[in-house]
Amino acid sequence: MLPPVLADINVAVQVVAFLRERGVDVASALERGWALRSDAELLSEGLRSRRLLLTHDADFGRLAIAEGHPVHGILRLRPGDDPPDVVIRGITPLLQREIDWSPPLVAVFRDGMDGTGELFRPLLPRLPPWIEPRVVAYPPRVLLDEAGLRDHVRAAAPREGPWFLLGESFSGPVAVDFAATRPPGLRGLLLSATFASCPVSPALRSLRALAAPALFRVPLTAMFVRGFLAGSDCPPEVMDLVLDLAPRLDPAVMAHRLRQVLDRDVTGLLPGIGVPVLYLQASRDLLVDARCRDDLAAGIPGMRTEVLDAPHLLLQVRPREAAAAIADFMAEGA
Repeated sequence: MLPPVLADINVAVQVVAFLRERGVDVASALERGWALRSDAELLSEGLRSRRLLLTHDADFGRLAIAEGHPVHGILRLRPGDDPPDVVIRGITPLLQREIDWSPPLVAVFRDGMDGTGELFRPLLPRLPPWIEPRVVAYPPRVLLDEAGLRDHVRAAAPREGPWFLLGESFSGPVAVDFAATRPPGLRGLLLSATFASCPVSPALRSLRALAAPALFRVPLTAMFVRGFLAGSDCPPEVMDLVLDLAPRLDPAVMAHRLRQVLDRDVTGLLPGIGVPVLYLQASRDLLVDARCRDDLAAGIPGMRTEVLDAPHLLLQVRPREAAAAIADFMAEGA
């Protein structure tokens, strides 16, 4: 359950009404006529009234983290352009879990290569209550280079531990890059269906020129999802999630990320990871094969591997099994 919140003016009235129906004490900045108040004033009001500031705006986090503005708490819902029904579906898991909202708190919630974090929705409800997930989504319309991706994750990471980092698919190299900097409090790294260097053969890398925005303007089909991402036994809710998400992805950003997949190589950073590592391997993965796991294991002595009967979207198609493996690993290192 959420604690008392102060809803920023950019939080839709439908979301405010939904939270109140679920028993959340919501004060609305819009209803109180605070549309002209500055971000700093709203943070101060949240601190005074001991309310968690609920917002879609990144500026509040920058005020708290970069400028040290005192806060009671900030919960940012990513991104800010989803319709209210999508925001409500995304925030519902927060109402179903026991989470420590002790102040001061700055959290980003957003439920691969899509970078939105929405594909974690099947996994989150299966995690045990003592795990408090913080999903980090990439900016939906910003082209980030390697340093930009690392800095984006660093800004969202906890400042003290213990905590664990999970990187899935495209985000695996990003997680490796950040983990190799040995951030304080990090106790373990989890990698799912991912790679340290380009997962396709050298011959196919010559097709880099085809990684253009036009490629991602072609509508995604259920046949493609079953064939390459989620398998023939794809649950209907996962299929709906993927097909609903695809049209909302920016083609230019997706083409940029595909080129990064083809060019990225973090193999040299693997020895710098100073924490235990668990690799979740999908036995039926047609995009990331066993060679990718072997490459990671060669650079990370002692890396554990858990093989699940799953396609590339392992966390989505086998969420219970994945959650159990994640929990076991975290329990050992917590």
